[in-house]
Amino acid sequence: MPAPLTAVTLLQSWLELAERETDAIQRADWAALRHCQDQIRLLQQEWDSVAARANPLKPPAGADHPRSSEVGTLLNALLERERYNQRLLAERRERLEGELAYWNAVAVRLRRFWRGPGSRTRSGWSGLS
Repeated sequence: MPAPLTAVTLLQSWLELAERETDAIQRADWAALRHCQDQIRLLQQEWDSVAARANPLKPPAGADHPRSSEVGTLLNALLERERYNQRLLAERRERLEGELAYWNAVAVRLRRFWRGPGSRTRSGWSGLS
């Protein structure tokens, strides 16, 4: 049976997956992104079990404790990477929404062109009134 993961090893793995997420987003490799997110979900479950095993009565290690410093550094790096990934996705979404608006406007202009000048749009009910 493998040894249980520590907070440091979990955070290192999570940071590595977040960096792979960045790469997948930049390459628009959505299958790889999904795989990374699935792996992160598993790490989150492991994180929850590590947190549940932690002794809440034991005082936390001081700020000068090397492991505490390492955990803080990893957490900061992970948060920064996740924010960066969110910005990348938001920029991509904004670009795609712009493209969609452009093509929707093209479709409207084409419909007008196909109807021809001066022709009216008629609904199926217009002849019944």
